Amino acid sequence: MPPERIPLGYIEELVDDYRKDCPLKDPCKDPNDRYSIVLAFEFKFKPTKGVDVTLERQIPDHLQPHFGEHGNYRAKGTLDHGGHWINHQRADLFLPGYDVKWELTAGGHSWTLGTKDPVP
Repeated sequence: MPPERIPLGYIEELVDDYRKDCPLKDPCKDPNDRYSIVLAFEFKFKPTKGVDVTLERQIPDHLQPHFGEHGNYRAKGTLDHGGHWINHQRADLFLPGYDVKWELTAGGHSWTLGTKDPVP
């Protein structure tokens, strides 16, 4: 079972620096200025091949004005034989410092993951 909150360590520092350069109120428009986040998951239940997987981002209400209809995000995929799934997204939308909740679902299992509480 994964932890409720994922310790990001050095990655969090990099994304936090990026968040300062490309804040929600004024995101970077040039693709060359954007970073990406790649999340890799490995599921141990059997069988895994062909099992649907989803990852849904649920942002806090106070962030909704910055996103409009794009605040909540849902990625879908299918597990391979080894139970692997990779998700790729923009770093500024990963939002590690904003108390975002993530719901990961696969094979009838569901996990709620979170990022750290926002810095005051």
